[in-house]
Amino acid sequence: MTMLNKNRNVCFTSNNAYAQHFCVACYSLLKNTSDHWNVYLLTDDLSAFNERKIKKMILSLSDKNTFNVIRVDPSKFQDLPVLKRLGIQAYFRLQLTELLPLSIDELLYLDSDLIVQKDITKLFPINIEPPMMAIIDGATKSQQERRKLNHPYFNSGVMLIPLEYWREENISAKILQRTYPDITLADQDILNDYFNGQWKALDTRLNVKGFDPKYMTYGSWQKEHEEAYIIHYMDVWKPWTRIFRSGFPYWKYLLKTPYKRASIQFLYAFGKTLKQNLAQSLSHKKAPSKT
Repeated sequence: MTMLNKNRNVCFTSNNAYAQHFCVACYSLLKNTSDHWNVYLLTDDLSAFNERKIKKMILSLSDKNTFNVIRVDPSKFQDLPVLKRLGIQAYFRLQLTELLPLSIDELLYLDSDLIVQKDITKLFPINIEPPMMAIIDGATKSQQERRKLNHPYFNSGVMLIPLEYWREENISAKILQRTYPDITLADQDILNDYFNGQWKALDTRLNVKGFDPKYMTYGSWQKEHEEAYIIHYMDVWKPWTRIFRSGFPYWKYLLKTPYKRASIQFLYAFGKTLKQNLAQSLSHKKAPSKT
């Protein structure tokens, strides 16, 4: 991904309710890379108040950065299932070629529920290989089987996309022309079904899962999280709803943003985590012992 004396391009999606978390992700990216960025946000309802706050923060880090809000009509995706945990905004990335300026040849796409803690550009390839580059989602191997894919299932929260190639091949239109049964993970299922292994792998340190109690404990995965360039709080485990070790960087960056007063949410997350742990401890004590 060669960038000589010009800004890199990054795109996020968010709604107004998620503005705080998008801002934290964006701040962590800009703070931990030496390059300048054109930041694009696909949204259907970001308020003018939040837009001004976020823009001021982005420009305060460098006057060479830009912030570009692109308003998306959600009715274009009305035929796709709206999932309880994933809003309609998750599908916006499927129309990147139609929504973003023609001047963008290469693009970094990031979810808004992550933090960047090192200079990710050091792990970027010299050139983005078509049709796209992503990282295997090791936590969703069941999705590969469920969707009857012949190749590993990738996570769509961190992607490098050769946008010029997508335009030449009319990828966005082709994606939306197909039908996709039994969608449970929104755009991620759709993209995996469409590409079905025809994608290139990135360094796994660019998308490390924040927490998952199915195979992590509070203190586990310390080495992986320390070495991670991006910690991605995917699934339901978010730092603002639960307390876990790898979530602490989120709070550190939050305090540097215009939303620093929201750090009071830490007390809510702490109380909820304490209550849950106490309930689990009591249930274990009440469980009959095996003889």
